[in-house]
Amino acid sequence: MAQHVGAQLGYLVAKARSRVGARGKAIAFEPDPRLFDSLRRTFGGNGTIETLHNVACSNDAKPRALNLTRVLGQATFHEYFSNAPGEIIGQH
Repeated sequence: MAQHVGAQLGYLVAKARSRVGARGKAIAFEPDPRLFDSLRRTFGGNGTIETLHNVACSNDAKPRALNLTRVLGQATFHEYFSNAPGEIIGQH
């Protein structure tokens, strides 16, 4: 089984999927809805990655907001971004 947390556009999970073979399984987690839409369009339904999740992963179950920045791939639970391009533009 291959899992990728923060899969972004899916390059690494697709590479890992090819390594686990026909009996293996690939799971991708991507919290940023902008990247997840691209990931789903690329891999959803083609059988390359079996499970796609639009969720953030953490080491605890505490609910929290995911802060989205202008730069794709830099979503964070932290609120320390105050300058562009890392400026927080919304929450998910």
